[in-house]
Amino acid sequence: MHFENLAVTSGSVETTTPATIAADTTTINFEVKLEEPGDFYEFEVDMVNGGTIDAMISDYKIEGITEE
Repeated sequence: MHFENLAVTSGSVETTTPATIAADTTTINFEVKLEEPGDFYEFEVDMVNGGTIDAMISDYKIEGITEE
């Protein structure tokens, strides 16, 4: 399983570090500050099964979110 075709949603705030798929294609890195109520940063990405065995995502990890 890996990520492809990342597209940031129109209207998203400008980022410190734009969302990009890392070289390992299994990680997406980005940094954003949401300073005003209603601010958002959203993107869509395809999760691709490049293998021959049926696969299903059962868990994911979101790290580095702070109140700041």
